Amino acid sequence: PDYAQHCPEPDLPVQVDFYYARDGVPGVCIFVDGSAHAAPPQADHDRQLRGALRERGYRVIELVCAQDLTSQLARHAEFLSP
Repeated sequence: PDYAQHCPEPDLPVQVDFYYARDGVPGVCIFVDGSAHAAPPQADHDRQLRGALRERGYRVIELVCAQDLTSQLARHAEFLSP
């Protein structure tokens, strides 16, 4: 990634765990979610902010720590390969 713990938009209070820049277009935002993100209030908050990023053209990838990370990453290989 180009950045870690990055806020891609100054007017959106969201911190991306890992961020990949793309030339001339909004980048790829990767979130690595632990169990706290499954709680309904946090899940709703995440959905709103991540939806706002998507609306602005960012690619949002959500990874869940409790699931197999290798298979999750494989589903997004086209965005994560050099």
